[in-house]
Amino acid sequence: MESYYQQLLEEFRLPLTNPVLVFSLVLFIILLAPIVFKRFNIPGTVGLILSGVLIGPHSLNLLEKSSAVELFSTIGLLYILFIAGLELDVNDFRKNRYKSLLFGALTFAIPIAIGYPVCRYLLNYP
Repeated sequence: MESYYQQLLEEFRLPLTNPVLVFSLVLFIILLAPIVFKRFNIPGTVGLILSGVLIGPHSLNLLEKSSAVELFSTIGLLYILFIAGLELDVNDFRKNRYKSLLFGALTFAIPIAIGYPVCRYLLNYP
């Protein structure tokens, strides 16, 4: 009986590596985080991102990077992009088409224009 408890304690040792426990934790966060963060007037999508940062290896270290975690993180990213797409108002986008395109182009061009010289000349990347 004691070996059973030892094995059970080993399964729940942090960081979690058992795919079933990883899936359970991720599912719990997906369901609970938007509800909790909406009480603080923080959008649910931002709550999901903050929750992911919180359980990751650089804060609470609840999850170890593994193939299961990478799969769930990819699915989570697709879910967040899907939710962001649902919140996009196409009529508003059409009304502000040129402002939106200019904003998107600048959001791409400015980091490239700053990042390339920094990486190339300051950090000596080839």
